[in-house]
Amino acid sequence: MKIIFEKEYLEELYFYGYTRKKKYRYPSGIVRKYVFVIELIKRSDSIAQLYQNHSLQIKKLKGNKKNVESIRISLKYRLEYKIIYEIRSDKEEEIVSIIELSNHYEPK
Repeated sequence: MKIIFEKEYLEELYFYGYTRKKKYRYPSGIVRKYVFVIELIKRSDSIAQLYQNHSLQIKKLKGNKKNVESIRISLKYRLEYKIIYEIRSDKEEEIVSIIELSNHYEPK
């Protein structure tokens, strides 16, 4: 599947393993798992294939994040994303838009 990053720091974390902004520093184990999950998404043919992997603990979020889903990175961190559907040459394509790597228990 195709992946797009909504924030620059998410792309930096994926390609370089770190980000220049101090606000978005994460433990190395979290970054490794983040990269692993992004690779897993890229290799998947569809979002339905990801749902079959129960260890990802995919959850649909509620409230003001109604169209957003999350994948567990660790007990503390979640990867938030949304699915965008595009039709190209009579074929529907799923694009995963990575929104945020969030601390699940930290108040916003």
